[in-house]
Amino acid sequence: MLHPVDVALGGGAENGTLNILFAPRKMGKSIFLINVCVGALYQRKNVLFVSLELGKDQIEQRVYTRITGIPDYSLFKEKDTASGRIKRVKSFGGQLVIKKYPTMGASINTIKHYMDYLWQVQGFRADILLLDYIDILAPIDKHALRWQSQGPNSEYLRGLADEYHIPVWTVTQGNALAEKKEASEGTDMKGDTVKAETADSVFSLLQSPEEAEVDKARLYCNYLRNGAGMHGVSNMRFVKEKMLLTECKF
Repeated sequence: MLHPVDVALGGGAENGTLNILFAPRKMGKSIFLINVCVGALYQRKNVLFVSLELGKDQIEQRVYTRITGIPDYSLFKEKDTASGRIKRVKSFGGQLVIKKYPTMGASINTIKHYMDYLWQVQGFRADILLLDYIDILAPIDKHALRWQSQGPNSEYLRGLADEYHIPVWTVTQGNALAEKKEASEGTDMKGDTVKAETADSVFSLLQSPEEAEVDKARLYCNYLRNGAGMHGVSNMRFVKEKMLLTECKF
């Protein structure tokens, strides 16, 4: 679903890696995760989507919109068409589990316990974990300030990826300066930039007001642990009402 990301990563995110996208406010961070999610389902993978912000029904609607290309406000009206397309994806065999926690209501340990429950009780073993999003993950150290917990949480999250041998994708906020830049760097992340140092890959999504008017955006490859292919930029078609983020030649 996100060809430039797969190319940059040499075929996709590897098991045991932490991968981060950052972007300014309301820029489409959650939509990025929706596209990663649907891409994984097409590849017959089991996806665990943990949200600390959007509700379970909202995420499910967004996934259905991305699969069908039908905006959420039209899904019921076009339910026959939508149902057929959704059933086709489900027939591939990949499963999606969505778990909603309150903001700051789950730590890395909470997620680990839930993953163990899914495997031991429900027989569901995640092939990929999507977390929306790391900035509002509860600290393991209850006395840490919010921004102080982001660096350690990124390290714990990468440890979880390694322990369960799966790729982890999460998103984080860009700072105020990032909103005005043509290109962004890891230091443009809001909060503790240790997040960028811990991750195996860092991407950023930017969109000018002019690009927004014509459904375009730019996806940057800011950092790769192996160093190959860094600093590449891909032009993207970005249609929010269809949850669509895909490579575009223009």
